[in-house]
Amino acid sequence: MNPAFLLERVCGSAQLWEVREAINQRQGTGEMSQSEANKARGGFGKYRGAVAEKYVVDLIKGDLRVDPNHRVRSWDGEEMEGIWPGQSICDLIIERNRTLLAVEVVSHAMRETAASGGDFEGLAKDLQIAVIEKAEQLDAVISRINKGGIQEPRIEYEAIYPVLVNAMRFPWNALIDQAIRVKFKELGLLQQPNVRPFVIMSVEEVEALAAVVECGLATFESVLEDRFRHGRSGEPIQWTVSRGYGISRPTIVNDAFGRAADALIEWRTDGG
Repeated sequence: MNPAFLLERVCGSAQLWEVREAINQRQGTGEMSQSEANKARGGFGKYRGAVAEKYVVDLIKGDLRVDPNHRVRSWDGEEMEGIWPGQSICDLIIERNRTLLAVEVVSHAMRETAASGGDFEGLAKDLQIAVIEKAEQLDAVISRINKGGIQEPRIEYEAIYPVLVNAMRFPWNALIDQAIRVKFKELGLLQQPNVRPFVIMSVEEVEALAAVVECGLATFESVLEDRFRHGRSGEPIQWTVSRGYGISRPTIVNDAFGRAADALIEWRTDGG
């Protein structure tokens, strides 16, 4: 697998379907046994998910500048596992003063029938896996932090921003957004007083926000807080970035893509 192929198309599901179809064809012609095909599908899914997570975390962590007036701490998934062994974690936490950004990356690919808009039952199942279950994960992490903090010194957070980054596009509109928020309320997910509205971003939207941050115009948290205070939490991030900061195209993705590729090539070489 050429990492460039995967990275260039990591934001959509087409590459997954193409790889699966190629594996199915090899299995059908006898070039691969069923066990080999299953192993190839699972290995590719694991590899794709690791690329997406590494890339997004690198982008968001790109602006952890040391500022004497703004204390910043961060924890990635591996560091959280050391703090909370055997418990739910997310992919990245950034603490800046009394605000917290909790990020989870999901790379669950929608089934083709759901993506095409004809399989509503399949869409519901995909949203359960890609959104509800990830929200439960974020809720568990945030509830634990509100009760006991992360590491000393313990902070009483004024605002916590739960963010889900979707690396494999799925249909998202105002109707689905409202239905998900109603479901969250029914399940009691992310309802703590200091938790801001749940945000779903595409990888492209993270890139656009990273461009704003790179230019020194804002932080990830300040952009989300501005949207919240002006009642625009439901609008696309791209609108916020273009209208509020005058940036229409990201400017820093190449370095982050390169770092993600290098790290994943090393990870794969080591037998991951």
